Amino acid sequence: MYIAIFQNQNECVKVHSLLTKRGIQSDIIATPRKYLRTGSCSYCLRFHPHNIDRVRQSAKSAGIPILAIYKL
Repeated sequence: MYIAIFQNQNECVKVHSLLTKRGIQSDIIATPRKYLRTGSCSYCLRFHPHNIDRVRQSAKSAGIPILAIYKL
């Protein structure tokens, strides 16, 4: 699994909504403490590795920057 970290919760929810509309499974979870960064949200988006390009594309099309993507 991977997680994508955004600047705020609204951005995370918006990307999750876009992915759901496209039939891509993702979950909003609390960001693990070791991945928290200054200026990042306490929630992140968890998704399957094979969807990484779709997550990036969905965020980019919505004008939402992804601060970081980590492999869990």
